[in-house]
Amino acid sequence: MKYLAVLLFAVLVMAAPLAYAQPAGLSLALSKQTPYPAEPGKIVKVEIEAKNTGFTDSEDISIEIVPEDPFSLVPGESAKKTFSRISAMDSVKISFNLQVSSSAVTNDYELKFRVYKEGSVVSTEEKARINVQGLPNIVLDFVRTDPERIDPSGTFDIVAALRNAGSGTARQMTAVLNSSSDSIVPILSGGTVFIGDVQPEFTKYAAMKFKVDGSAEYKTYPAVLTLTFKDENNTERSKQFSIGIPVTGSIQLDLIKTEIDYSRQVLKANVANKGTTEAKSLEATLVIGNATIGIDYISQLKANKDTVFEFPAVYSGEGKLVINYIGPGIEKNIVEKSLVLNFPEPEQDSSGTIVIVIIIIVIVLWYWRRRKKRAGK
Repeated sequence: MKYLAVLLFAVLVMAAPLAYAQPAGLSLALSKQTPYPAEPGKIVKVEIEAKNTGFTDSEDISIEIVPEDPFSLVPGESAKKTFSRISAMDSVKISFNLQVSSSAVTNDYELKFRVYKEGSVVSTEEKARINVQGLPNIVLDFVRTDPERIDPSGTFDIVAALRNAGSGTARQMTAVLNSSSDSIVPILSGGTVFIGDVQPEFTKYAAMKFKVDGSAEYKTYPAVLTLTFKDENNTERSKQFSIGIPVTGSIQLDLIKTEIDYSRQVLKANVANKGTTEAKSLEATLVIGNATIGIDYISQLKANKDTVFEFPAVYSGEGKLVINYIGPGIEKNIVEKSLVLNFPEPEQDSSGTIVIVIIIIVIVLWYWRRRKKRAGK
């Protein structure tokens, strides 16, 4: 018995410093995560509650976070928090700002902590779980129509480039395009298209088919592109984009004929607009060989109308008629039409010379008769 009492005393003496050094009854738990879930490439703030579940106070307690991939401390953030006292059955809260790696995948991750008494090499390890989930962010890079110029009574495709600029996959995406105007009508189910999954940093294209009513005006019709998809948590999400569909019509200038007005000594070029909208500020330049013969202007040329440009008369030669004009979208355009001129030269008018000769003859006869009368006297 004597030896047993000595052994028990020795164990108590050795265990006393350990019990003093190791904080007994202190547990850690995640109390708050902002945002929830955390997003790859972003900063997340975690709030940890440290609770003293023992019956004695804990003094000079340090709690240190040990960040591991995919987490790292935000620069300037301290990894250790120290408390002079945590009362029995009481708790304290501490927070850390962490950077989430952009390559993190959707998952629940463990955060590790060391809990120890200042000046001691003995510590305990605590863990808390934090949720990371990539969030899709769909952006509309561009919208184009095919053809670029949309005519009334015509059909067209509209193509939208949809890029996932987020960190999570957009799953089972569907795009629907609706216009508030009856002039823009989808062809069958052409206004709806299933796109499927869009991974982060990937782009997919939504192509839809429409027709334009024949009574449509030349203007931009508003429309709304609505996207519906699920995030990685299988939560239904949607996003809308406002776009415009321009019905501008087309301009088609054609050289109908050229002719010479001999009485005015001008060359006439007859030009028609066979398109569906008017051309404005038309400037026509006649070039024969390398020489510019003349320039003529008109303010506008409506659809299905023609006009005549006039230039100094040229009877033969090869060249082109260059027409600059402004389209319905205030854009500048140019069209060139080749031409070959082969008109007969005008005949020389000799009537003036004959008159002069007759006058001279009359004068000569009159002078000769007058001298003859004087000689008879």
